Amino acid sequence: MLRHGRGFGIHSPFAFRFITEVLNQNRAYYAYERLTDKRLRLVFRVALALGGERVAVYGSRRLAEAVRTALPKARLVGRRPDLVVMEADYASDDEKQAFADAVADGANALLTGSRRFGRLKELLASLPDGMSFDNHRGTVVIVRNPKLPRQDFDVRF
Repeated sequence: MLRHGRGFGIHSPFAFRFITEVLNQNRAYYAYERLTDKRLRLVFRVALALGGERVAVYGSRRLAEAVRTALPKARLVGRRPDLVVMEADYASDDEKQAFADAVADGANALLTGSRRFGRLKELLASLPDGMSFDNHRGTVVIVRNPKLPRQDFDVRF
């Protein structure tokens, strides 16, 4: 299913636009001078595309800065967030549990890192709506939206 990495075979207009215009974007954004890491640039683009007024960030300070740069008016919260961002490599066990709670309760989520923790597949299976995008290299984007059908995509980004 990695053919979805370029948008081929995807019938959802939202998923196609998200893959081609956000995940696979190769043009520079205004904040790229401050965000030198490729992974932080991806987080920045995802936060810009998905938006959110209430954001939860688990992991490094640099990740939180990338999200704040994309969404300067968003409030950092711990409960009922619109967008959740986590770096598995930098998150403590308590932060991973808080992330799981936020995915189950929140509207959008992003998980990055070399190892996703075991409950992620269970969390995805329990979601009633929304889409997930997984590159199988430690980055998963979960978009919770009642207007989107429940679908999972394997993509390269």
